[in-house]
Amino acid sequence: MMYKKEKRLVLIALLVLISWQKAFAIAGPFAKFHYFNLPDGGAVICGIDEKTRTARIANSVVTRYTDRGGVSFTKTIVQGAKGDVSLPAEVEVYFRDDLYDTKSYVGRFTLVALNGGAFQGCGELTSITLPPTIKNIDDNAFGGCSNLITVNLPATIDRITLSCFNGCNSLRAVNIASGAGVKYHSFDGILCQDDHVIFCPKDYQGTVRIPSKMRTINKEIFKDHNGITDVLIENGVQSIMDAAFKGCTLMSSVVIPSSVKTLGYESFQGCTMLETVQMSEGLTDLGARSFADCSSLKTISIPAGIEYIRPGAFNNCFSLERVTFANGNKSIGTDAFSFCSSLKEINLPASMEVINEKAFMGCELLEKAVLNPQIKTLGRYAFCGCSNLTSINVPKQAKVYEDTFMECYSLKRP
Repeated sequence: MMYKKEKRLVLIALLVLISWQKAFAIAGPFAKFHYFNLPDGGAVICGIDEKTRTARIANSVVTRYTDRGGVSFTKTIVQGAKGDVSLPAEVEVYFRDDLYDTKSYVGRFTLVALNGGAFQGCGELTSITLPPTIKNIDDNAFGGCSNLITVNLPATIDRITLSCFNGCNSLRAVNIASGAGVKYHSFDGILCQDDHVIFCPKDYQGTVRIPSKMRTINKEIFKDHNGITDVLIENGVQSIMDAAFKGCTLMSSVVIPSSVKTLGYESFQGCTMLETVQMSEGLTDLGARSFADCSSLKTISIPAGIEYIRPGAFNNCFSLERVTFANGNKSIGTDAFSFCSSLKEINLPASMEVINEKAFMGCELLEKAVLNPQIKTLGRYAFCGCSNLTSINVPKQAKVYEDTFMECYSLKRP
């Protein structure tokens, strides 16, 4: 009998305890964080190191917790930066506790870095200037800042993770103080490290002038930058890497000086408005598909230093009317000039030895081809679909396939 009574009392006690927990449960989420106020308004969240008295701009604060009623909450505190922001070297840091809705002064701290996602998603931020004390900028520090136009960095900056600019589609200039720093420097709002061009803002406009002190234009630096109209590369630059200018659809001209030795894979592929390309004798490596799909290109001269015209180099250049080959060119790669449907005549130099498969496939208006009498090989489908070809001198010693001249309906057989 006593056992049942005690069990009933325990049950009543549990019910009372649960009711008490619910009655006194915290109504809503809370977060604890450090921050400082900007001179022109808005607060910036930061992390601090009490020993070194330094602060790093932190990401938005997201707090997840379970209250005494067993309910889980999350709360996000975002950065308050907007408009034109100039960060001071030293800041007055405060501590906020949302649980008790209180804040307290912590002290003065020196800003030294932007952590990953520091200003991510600040859609109203238009420009930012960092103080000389900041050394590092991490991933997505400005990620998704869709209205950010200008970033001004100190000459003392030591590390920049380039993904910090992800989604900054309005960005036009990244400037290093005085143009040159210890590790990084800039010209016309374009970012460089040592003698490499490493970053161009997404909304860069007009002519790109690469100065002579640069040695390498890194891969994909200007890829799909549709505000670029012309490219002037000063003598001194040596390499243009893969896809460096790929998809610059408004680019109309490019001058490549004699110092440039290498054009990488797809370096200018898909520059659909490109009409004029000037290549110099110093060029020795013309990358595969380097000018493929440049549908406005009308003329091209291949320098003597290029022994092998790589596959697809001028594939689908529909407007290409004239190609000048130099004595020194030895081989034309697969698809190098395929579907250049405006090309009417080719005259190959004495040095030319091999025309690989599909080299001139689909050149519908090609009427005449003058070959080197010592040429060794005409590959499969090399002239396939050249339906207007009427004249070509094929040396007796040359290796020719049955399908080399497939669908050359106007060609008179000997």
